[in-house]
Amino acid sequence: MVALPTSSASDDRDESEVVDDPSAAEELSAGPAVRETLEARLKRRALQLLVLATLAALLYTAVQAWRIRSEGLRQREVVAALEEAGFVIEERSAPSVGWMADLFGREFFTSPTAVTTRGPVDDAAASRLSELPTLEKVNLSGAQIGDATLANLAGLKELNALYLADTYASDKGIILLAALPRLERLDLTRTQVKGPGLETVAKLPSLRSLWLDGTTLDADAPTRLSASPSLVYLSLKSTGVRGQSLASLEKIKTLQSLYLDENQLTDADIAYLSEARQLTNTLSLYGAPIGDDSVENLGKFSSLKTLSLEQTRLTPEGLAMLQRILKETRILYP
Repeated sequence: MVALPTSSASDDRDESEVVDDPSAAEELSAGPAVRETLEARLKRRALQLLVLATLAALLYTAVQAWRIRSEGLRQREVVAALEEAGFVIEERSAPSVGWMADLFGREFFTSPTAVTTRGPVDDAAASRLSELPTLEKVNLSGAQIGDATLANLAGLKELNALYLADTYASDKGIILLAALPRLERLDLTRTQVKGPGLETVAKLPSLRSLWLDGTTLDADAPTRLSASPSLVYLSLKSTGVRGQSLASLEKIKTLQSLYLDENQLTDADIAYLSEARQLTNTLSLYGAPIGDDSVENLGKFSSLKTLSLEQTRLTPEGLAMLQRILKETRILYP
């Protein structure tokens, strides 16, 4: 009977072979050294990344500082040129910017917000206003400017107030104001506007106050304005408006104050106007040649705070009758 070798003898041989294998022993003894080398590489890589990030931050800061200074220098040059041409510039300081303001000067961290004129200026002088995109208010009343300046102003997206009284602005120019989504106040007193451009003005989404006093408007001007979504205050003094188009003002649901002073309105015109009963603040008819025949229609403005009937043809008897109807309204008379 032949005896088979046991497994323990085989295991002893395999273990002996492993222990006696020089390469295996070297790998076992090298384990801690390999780990230390890997950790050193990771630390070195992290340090390299930190250095690169620091350099990138410094480069970004330098580029921003250069940009701010370059823009500041350009803005200073534009402001100086406009002031020399006869403009007065108002500026607002930016929030605290720390060491950059100390390094470059705080004058480089201001934003021009308003401009007015202090003397005769023309389109050429006003052409550089477009280089001040932070302007919020521009008052060019009395300046010798026209539609060319309005074309330059069309790029001022922050503009919320524009005063153009006694300028040469026309319908062609005010159409360009459609590019001003934040415009809230627009003064076109005694300009060359006749009416067609008012359709564009009426569609300005933020417009709340509009002056057209002393501007000779066509018969359809009130109708052109009727599409306004936001108009609250409308002044049409001495514009010649009258007739059936006055009824279209009823479509301006936001309208609260209306001034029609010194227009040749008749009692029939007041009948058309009485459709605009949304008025809640003021209706001024100063100087209109209307009389007692308008009492009934004027009585329809039951929500008014103030009704001006000074220098009209309303009699004391007509006034007393109207006061009985509009008990909560302050009536200015005679």
